[in-house]
Amino acid sequence: KLILLDSLLQEMDKSVVCRLMTEGNYEIILLKIFLFMDGKSLTNSGRVCQRWRNFIIRHIWNSPSIRRILEDQLDQNWKDLRVSISRKHLQNDLQGFQGKLSSCCWTRQNTLLVLGKSYSAPGSKFILCSQELENPHVLFRSEDVLCADLSEDFAVACFASNHLRIWNLGGELSQFLQAVCTVTKVIRICGRMGYLLGKDSIVRVYDLQTGSLLYDLQPTFGRSVTVFDVTRGILASGSSDKTIEVWSLAEKKLVHVLRGHTHAVSCIHLDRPWMVSGGWDSQVNVWSLRSGDRLHTLETCKAWISRVVRVKGRIIAGDVRGNIMKWEVPFPNGYFDEDDVDKDDLSSVQNPMFCHIGKMADAVRGLQMDKWSLSSASYDGSIYLWNFWN
Repeated sequence: KLILLDSLLQEMDKSVVCRLMTEGNYEIILLKIFLFMDGKSLTNSGRVCQRWRNFIIRHIWNSPSIRRILEDQLDQNWKDLRVSISRKHLQNDLQGFQGKLSSCCWTRQNTLLVLGKSYSAPGSKFILCSQELENPHVLFRSEDVLCADLSEDFAVACFASNHLRIWNLGGELSQFLQAVCTVTKVIRICGRMGYLLGKDSIVRVYDLQTGSLLYDLQPTFGRSVTVFDVTRGILASGSSDKTIEVWSLAEKKLVHVLRGHTHAVSCIHLDRPWMVSGGWDSQVNVWSLRSGDRLHTLETCKAWISRVVRVKGRIIAGDVRGNIMKWEVPFPNGYFDEDDVDKDDLSSVQNPMFCHIGKMADAVRGLQMDKWSLSSASYDGSIYLWNFWN
């Protein structure tokens, strides 16, 4: 332990270390070092130093008392919007960037960018890079990219030539698997499956390891599906007819038809036992997947909603004017998670707390949230990173 503290002397003021050592509580010492170092690019240090990464896992995240303190502080930072903001632009990070950002996807390690020239035209470049926009790798160019998605294991794109291309991120990025598909509007990855929404409103399910078509889900007769999302066992699709359909993938049957939007549904995010949807009516609605009831219609900035995400009881949405909005949706005994599906008591839901986080220069084209950070991307190529550790 003393060797570890001594190794940190070059990163911290000596008086700080001495004061911590005299407190006599090893957990408090580690906690304060952790919080101090985080302000000095702790995440980057953990990525390049295996010893430091192992130390964080063993002594910080595997310590119940320290983890509880950190998570309580992090939750309070979210509520109070105590955050450091990093602003980037693709003009500064991608050589030769002159177009527009059609869409953006994130995972814990990577960022997927589809670059184009307008809202309606397909993208012309398909780029994979790190979460900090470093080491960009152009997976494909000079062919129209209709839609794309990213997971920890796969990068997938559908092209105007009616081809589906699948990159296994554990292998060589110069190699990809190709399959024939129809004209596709939206694609989502769930595990090893790829779900493709065609122009004919049929959702086709592909095995991403083999590229083979497994089965398809036919829409309700006469329904034009525009967006969808999928999670374990559940698929929800939104339509221009203002409705949302919830399907059971195991039984391949319709479970709920949700009505509440007054205009076309533009985005959906599933996070069981809830679902959040946004629409051209500027509404953000929160639904119960078990009962099909609408729990809330959230206050917004009165613009079309382009992206929405939810993690536990926290909801983030972006609109076409660049507004980033946050809601805290608390419950008397904490936030629901997947183990609380059977406890979905609508009478216990309190009023959500709305907060305007910030405003980007153009329409929000990508949105991602985890416990400690929020990332958003706009049509003009701006990317904002909110770090709630600091």
